[in-house]
Amino acid sequence: MVSDCLDITNSCFVFAAAGSGKTNVLINRYVKSLMFGINAREILCLTFTKAAAIEMESRILSVLEKLYLNENNFAENYLSNVIGMTSINHADLAVSGQLFFDFQNDLHNIKIMTLHSFCQNLLSKFPLEAGLRANFEVLDENDAEDLMKKAKRTALESLWKTDPEPLRSLAGLVSGYTFEDLVDKILSSPARLINFFESNKDDYEQKLESFFNLGKISELSEEFNDYISEFFPDKNLEEVLLTNTGNIRKRLSDTEDKIARIVYKNSIFRKKNILIRKIVSFLKIIRIIFDEYQNLKRKNNVIDFDEILYTTDYLFTQSYAKEFVMSKFYESVKCIMIDEAQDLSQLQWKIVSIFSEDILMNHKSNKTMFVVGDIKQSIYRFQGADCKSFPRFYEVCKKSLSSIGKDLKTVHLNTSYRSLPKILTVVDAVFKDCDFLADGGDGPLRHVAHRQDDDGVVEFIELSGDESVDQAKQISDFICKLPASEILLLTRSRNEMSELVMRELSRSGLKIASPDCLDFTQNLLIMDIISLVNFCINYDRYSLCCILKSAYIFEYPLSDDDLFYICDDGNILDNLRERYDDKWRIISRIIKCYESYSFINFFYFILNDIIRSFGQEDEFAISAFMDTIISFSKKKSDVPSEFLDYFNETLIRVSMQNLQNDGVRLSTIHGAKGLEAPVVCLLDFKLKADKTKTKMVWYNDLFFLKPTKNDSFEEIDSVLDYEYEEERRELFRLLYVAMTRSRDKLYIFGKKDGDLWKIFNPIIGYI
Repeated sequence: MVSDCLDITNSCFVFAAAGSGKTNVLINRYVKSLMFGINAREILCLTFTKAAAIEMESRILSVLEKLYLNENNFAENYLSNVIGMTSINHADLAVSGQLFFDFQNDLHNIKIMTLHSFCQNLLSKFPLEAGLRANFEVLDENDAEDLMKKAKRTALESLWKTDPEPLRSLAGLVSGYTFEDLVDKILSSPARLINFFESNKDDYEQKLESFFNLGKISELSEEFNDYISEFFPDKNLEEVLLTNTGNIRKRLSDTEDKIARIVYKNSIFRKKNILIRKIVSFLKIIRIIFDEYQNLKRKNNVIDFDEILYTTDYLFTQSYAKEFVMSKFYESVKCIMIDEAQDLSQLQWKIVSIFSEDILMNHKSNKTMFVVGDIKQSIYRFQGADCKSFPRFYEVCKKSLSSIGKDLKTVHLNTSYRSLPKILTVVDAVFKDCDFLADGGDGPLRHVAHRQDDDGVVEFIELSGDESVDQAKQISDFICKLPASEILLLTRSRNEMSELVMRELSRSGLKIASPDCLDFTQNLLIMDIISLVNFCINYDRYSLCCILKSAYIFEYPLSDDDLFYICDDGNILDNLRERYDDKWRIISRIIKCYESYSFINFFYFILNDIIRSFGQEDEFAISAFMDTIISFSKKKSDVPSEFLDYFNETLIRVSMQNLQNDGVRLSTIHGAKGLEAPVVCLLDFKLKADKTKTKMVWYNDLFFLKPTKNDSFEEIDSVLDYEYEEERRELFRLLYVAMTRSRDKLYIFGKKDGDLWKIFNPIIGYI
């Protein structure tokens, strides 16, 4: 029951289906906590993204403002009907009205933030205890990537000179992927590497040998050797007795079959041994690169985004001051709230567990936790999300609280305030046998439609023909006939088909809407402009290099080799003037205008005089960016450096709803998380893992490279099958998120016999 969610005397886990209003529930519990005497600075509210934190804070502030203004008796109605206060007097109204001012005046101390942000604040208070130097800085994504490249270059150059054997052993690596691909892939998860190297200090080769059941080489008997000498002299036994795929051939004599079994066993031993040596050699190289990266960070007194969590874990569990730090934390926090719990990684869950110890193990503690999530909407596994930890943590909390005589409320929110009945009926039918979508407690939810004003529409639109252009035209023609003014077109990823569809829709004259949210860091034009501003302020080499590589600014941008020469020695601007005078003149003009123009006019100058051209896909970003600059200038500051700080620390995603609210909006399913629309059109995608993209696999605390098909064997096949099954489950969760974005109508486009057709056609026909 929803009332259990608002029982602030007990901890509560909420398993909330899409559209069930879980954010409202969290906000109402937060406000009720304030009403009953908990200070806002004593509530730790953790969100998945900075944008979610900003929205959460804004929505709480909005409720508190309405309580203060009390227009049309809002305060009485809210206190009575929403948070369940049975009797309300003037003193209660006075308290509710004061909450707005208390909250606003203490905004800088309020803990509504991402786990990373909170941990960073902790580390800034206890740097020495965490093994850091005072005044450390956190690398942004670009600087971290640049530092990693430098570490990789330095380490590999040193390795070639001192110990090239690991590199030689990886010649012609595995699965057709280049060494560079694999290095970049594994280095993209620094926190995972830290944890891996920490938990595998012993001989990793022995771990692999044990996991693969390596065994020993089998010797052929004298009798078999005599037979081979007589019938297969000077021949490769594997080629004679085994197939091209490595299996034992059929139609062999009894003796040959016995020999073949030994040859097969030795072949598997050889494959295992080769893969083990390649994995160990690869990890040796990665360790050298990673150690160099860690050294560079220490030298520059910086940590990266991922290291924040690992260092916090060290601070609470291994540092000499851990008891002191934990006591300070427990003193400052009375309530922990976690939103989007299904998206936390294993390391994040570990830290949450540490934060929760005083709640779970101290029977005298009157503190509580409130955790909200939905396994069905866990779609960030590629970023490390571990949705299985959500129900596991629930069971741990339930058992721990029970052991100290405390209750844990469990609430299932399965009423959708978004989608019409037929949409939810189809959702239930599609996922009825997907037991891996079950959350904690009583198993899978069945959705209930709050809206009963219409039945809703779900249709599968079969596409004909084999050409993408023809199919895109069919999709466009169908969408153009829809009467709705707001349509969300969803795709698993931006691909040729989605771009063709948007091109056809644009040609038809249909209005193309902006996305509801825009990630500025994903737009190259915006990031080039930020690099321009950063260079004008700091004159740093990295920003200048980004500028000189920009096709938005220069007709012929510089290559990496060009940049190497101008950065190699001396002053970079002098070198630029000597080698590329035309580009130096443009940079000089930008610097001069920065020094003489106003804040707003400088940005207009960049757009009108410096940026050569940009495409339609950049128009929304530029419009939103300039709106943000103007708003920042009016409300906060017209100092470029302060705007740059605001951009880097806060302005990651921005709402675009004020630009355009209607038209056809294209979005990936990941990008549509949290969005909704009256009409959703879903483009076909496969519900099977793309095995060709698998380069490497993390399995529990082990790491594996993927061998070629002919070099594979049973144990590594089992690991890969597990990975493919987890990927398949993630794809089904993506499908759930896509379907539940729709309020009124859902259209699925696909070819007959495609994955979505096989699922939807019989269900829709039956319903």
